[in-house]
Amino acid sequence: MILTCDVQELIDIRRRHQTRQAETGVRVNPGTPMASNLSEKQQFLKRINEVIKSQEDRGVGTGLERDHRWRKAAPGAREGVIDGKLAPAPTAGSSANASKVATGNANQQLKRRQNTFRANGVPSEIESARVTALTPLSAATYTASPGTGYNFGQFVIT
Repeated sequence: MILTCDVQELIDIRRRHQTRQAETGVRVNPGTPMASNLSEKQQFLKRINEVIKSQEDRGVGTGLERDHRWRKAAPGAREGVIDGKLAPAPTAGSSANASKVATGNANQQLKRRQNTFRANGVPSEIESARVTALTPLSAATYTASPGTGYNFGQFVIT
């Protein structure tokens, strides 16, 4: 802790080790602001940008209000329920095809995982992670403290 000693030596060491970029990269004198001499074209474009900016739609409100505006079921979701409302029906065309392909891929991966687990003798509770139609996985099944979440420590593979 430096109380009453002279810090000039520390300042000198700092200046000796300071790079040229650090020395010139910071404004030490306030100086005068540059004069704003805009051409007619620049003034015109500036005014147009001000008008455009004033007419642009902006979401008003807090994060809570934005969250309320954006909370709706995803297009193509079939069983989604958000805020007590059912998700809209799946759309036709590319969205429907993408949904069908994604469902097929997920089912294929599920079958592959189940077959691998069964071949290695993994119990069915671990195979499905106890996630079924009767006990779906939800965000509310986890707790804040680590190691105490849903079904933590139920099974030990030996």
